[in-house]
Amino acid sequence: MLSHPVQGVCDASSEDSKGCQIHKARERSLASYLRQGCLKCGSFGMQASLLLFRVALLTAGPFFTALTISYKDRLSENSYGALHLDAFFVWVLGGLCCLSTRKVPKMSSFILHTRGWFFMMFLTAVLSFSTDRCWRLRAGAFDSAFYKRAVSDVNICRVHGGAMWQLLVVGMVWQCWLLKLRVAALDQGRVCSRENALHGVFILQTVLLFAGLYSRVKYLVLRFNSIEPSAADEHTAGWLRTGSVMLLLVALVLTTIAYLRLLPNVKSVAKNATGRQEAEARRVLRASRIHVIASMAATAVTVMYTAMDMCNRLTAWFDPAATWRTSDAWGWSIKVMFGVDLIVNGCAMLILSGGVLAQTVPACCDTGSANESIIPPKPSSSECSECPQWQQKVRELSQRGLSLDALLKFYGQLGRDCMPHYRPDLHTTADVVRQAIIPGSAATAFGSCAMATVLMQGVATPAQRMVTHAWSNLFADLVAAVVADALDYSSYADVRERLKPGKLGHLYTELQQQDLLQLRYWICAFCVNQHAGICAGNPNQDRDPVTLQLHPVCDCGHPKFWNDTEPCRFGRSDGESVGCEMNKFSDMMSLLASHDPLFRQVVAVDQKFDLFSRAWCVAEISQAYSCNMGQRLLFHSQSNLDMHRESLDALKVEEMQASRPEDVKMILRKIGDVARFNDNLRWMILDEEKGLLKSWKDATDIANVVRRIAYRQRAV
Repeated sequence: MLSHPVQGVCDASSEDSKGCQIHKARERSLASYLRQGCLKCGSFGMQASLLLFRVALLTAGPFFTALTISYKDRLSENSYGALHLDAFFVWVLGGLCCLSTRKVPKMSSFILHTRGWFFMMFLTAVLSFSTDRCWRLRAGAFDSAFYKRAVSDVNICRVHGGAMWQLLVVGMVWQCWLLKLRVAALDQGRVCSRENALHGVFILQTVLLFAGLYSRVKYLVLRFNSIEPSAADEHTAGWLRTGSVMLLLVALVLTTIAYLRLLPNVKSVAKNATGRQEAEARRVLRASRIHVIASMAATAVTVMYTAMDMCNRLTAWFDPAATWRTSDAWGWSIKVMFGVDLIVNGCAMLILSGGVLAQTVPACCDTGSANESIIPPKPSSSECSECPQWQQKVRELSQRGLSLDALLKFYGQLGRDCMPHYRPDLHTTADVVRQAIIPGSAATAFGSCAMATVLMQGVATPAQRMVTHAWSNLFADLVAAVVADALDYSSYADVRERLKPGKLGHLYTELQQQDLLQLRYWICAFCVNQHAGICAGNPNQDRDPVTLQLHPVCDCGHPKFWNDTEPCRFGRSDGESVGCEMNKFSDMMSLLASHDPLFRQVVAVDQKFDLFSRAWCVAEISQAYSCNMGQRLLFHSQSNLDMHRESLDALKVEEMQASRPEDVKMILRKIGDVARFNDNLRWMILDEEKGLLKSWKDATDIANVVRRIAYRQRAV
C-alpha cells in the first residue's frame, strides 16, 4: 500500500507520531496563511501605488490648466492660449501613459521599456509647460513678489528648457532601441543590412545624446558665470538635437520598410491557405498592417516636425534678423507640431507595444470550430462493429486512468521504498518504467498488470486528461508537468522545484486544499500493461545512469502482444493486432473525448524538445487536433521554448523515431500523404491563434510571427 509522499522523522504507526504530524500540518497551514496574507498585502500595496500614480498622471493636466487660468489677467492673449495648449499636451500624454500601465496577459521587457518611454515623454511635456510658463511669466507684468523671485533669473528658464530637450533626446534614443528590437525580430537569424543600420543609428544617437549633454552643461555654466557664449556654443545643442530627430526618422523608415518587405509573403499565405492556416495568416496580416500604419504615421509627423525644425535652425544661423521667425504664427506652428509629434509617436508606440490591442488567449485552446483533419479518418461505425474485440480492448484501456493523488504517492516513494538510487536530475521515464513500474506491477493481487491498476486498486477509472510525453524525458519533469496542468500553470519549472523531498508535502497539501488530487490522467507508462509488451527484453541494452547497470528484465511469463500478433483487426496482418495495447491510443482518445466534452490532451514537452521527434507523440497530437479535442502545451520555461521554437518549422514525420520500427511503419501507412501531413502538422503546432504555441504577443512577438509566416511561404 502506498503512503503519503511526505514522511519525516515521525512514524505514522505510533500515536505520538500522529500528534507530530497533526502539529506539523497546523504549522504548515499557519505558514501558508501568513504567506498568503503577506502576498495579499504586497499586492494591495502595489495596486494602491499604481492607482496613485495614475491619479497623478491624470491630474497633472487639470492642475496646469487651472494654473494657466489663474494667470489670465497677467498674460497676453497669445501667451494665455499657448499655456493652455501646453496643458492640453500634458493631458493627452498623461492619458496615454495611463493606458500603457494597463494590465496585460504577459508582462514582457518590451512592454516595460515602452512604459518607461511613456513616462519620460510625459515628463518632457510637463517640462515643456514649465519652460513656456517660465519665459512667459518673465515677459508679463506681475504684482506678486513670489513670481518675480521665481523667474527673476533668466538661467532658471534656461535650465528648464535644457532639461526638457535632453529628456526628449533620451526618449528618441530609447524609441530607436525599441524599433531596433522589432527589426531584429523580423530578420532574426538572417544577415540584414536594416538591423545593422538601425544598430548604427542607435550608436550615433547615443553619441549625440552625450555630446548634446556636454554642450548644454557648458552653455549653462557660461551663462551662470555671466560669460557670453560664442555663436557655436549657442547653437550646438540645438543642432545636435535636430540630428537626433533625423536619426529617429531614419529608424522609423527602416522599420516600416522591414514590415513592407515581408507583408507580400504573408498576403500570399493568406490567399493560398485554407481553414485555420488562412485564419492565422489573415490575423497576423491585420496586426502587421496596424503596425505599418502606426510606423508610417509616426514617420509622417516626424518628417514634418524635422522639416520645420531644420527651417527654423537654418534661418537662425544664416538670417538671425528674419522677422517671420519671431512671429506669433510661426511660434504657434512650431509648438503645435512639437505636441502633435509627441502625441502621434506616443500613440504609435502604444499600438506597437501591444499594450492596447492585446487579447488574452485562454491557457487551453477550446477549438470551437471544426479543425481540418491531418490524419486519415477513423473507421466508420460499421467497420468497428466488425471487430468487437478491438473495441472491447479500447474500452478497457480507457478505464485505466490514474489519479494525481496516486501519481504523487508513487513519486514520493521513489528513492525510498522503490528504486532507492533514484535521482530526479538523471533518471528518465524509461528508467523508472524499467526499475520501478514493471517490478511494482508484477505478480500483484491483480496479476501482472498495468501499474495504474495497482495504484487505483483495480477500480475502473475513466481518464479526464491524456498526457502525451516522451520516455526520454526526465520522470521528475513528467510529474511536474502533470501537476502544473492541475494548477493551471503554463510551464513546469517552478513545480519541478517543489517536488523536492522537503517541499513535496507542501505541494501535496496545496493540491488537497484545492481539491485537485482526484483529477484523473492517462499516462502510457502507467496505464499500458508493460507485462503484455516490453517487460521481458532490453533490446537497446539501456543502462541506469547512476549504477551503470543494464536495466533488469522481467520473467513474469505474461503473454506478449505486438503490432502483428494474431488475431488482427479485419483478419489482416496490417499491424493492428487486437490484443496489443500499444496501437490503440488514437481510438482510445476518440472514445474518451466522445463521452467527456471536457476531456483534453496535455502535451508535456521535455527540455530537449525530443517529444516532437517521437512518432507516437506526434500521432497523438494530430489525433487530438483532428477530433477538436482541447489541447494544452506545457514546457519547462519560456526561455526553453524560445530556444527551440525555430526547430519546429522543420518537423518531418518520416524522420521521427519510435522504440519499435514497426510503429513508425504503421503510423506512416495510416498517414498516406506524408508531405501534406508535415505541412499541416507544422501549422497545427505553430498556429499563432489556436495552436499549441499560442500566446499573448507584444510587438516583438508579432514581428517574430510575421517573419515565421513569411519565410515559411518562401520555403514552399
